[in-house]
Amino acid sequence: MTELQKFQQNIFEKFKTLLSIRQINSVGQNTTLNRYETAEIISALQIRYSSPRSYKILKTFLPIPSIATLKRWASKIECQPGIQNLILDILKQKCIKMDNREKLCVIVFDEIEISKKISYMNDQILGPFSKCQVALLRGLCSNWKQPIFLILILIFRKIHF
Repeated sequence: MTELQKFQQNIFEKFKTLLSIRQINSVGQNTTLNRYETAEIISALQIRYSSPRSYKILKTFLPIPSIATLKRWASKIECQPGIQNLILDILKQKCIKMDNREKLCVIVFDEIEISKKISYMNDQILGPFSKCQVALLRGLCSNWKQPIFLILILIFRKIHF
């Protein structure tokens, strides 16, 4: 076994929950990955969200997407009111790697105030909204949370006659 293969095996053991096989195989080689798969970007977003500083350090020696790639990918996510099917699909992929204890979760309901501006999305005028009600899944034995449903609440103003 060559030094590179030993290094890749060591990286695989340490980072197998974060990196794909394709990413691990490109470690130690002077190749860059031009296109990242959805699962690779999702893992990178989780690392970046957990610790931006650690992400910068990992970026120096691991083939993970740049911050610009993460921002570009995240900006394309449309978050329409209702059930967040894309997020549920992502969560389904992540649950494959979780053990039963990490999968334990609760549904949390919350209401947040949002900007009272009118928005334009997909040829529709939205708003003005005052609040957003959100349903989150939150891990009980592990530190994760994910919004799975949201609904926007319109502003109602009193009209004096």
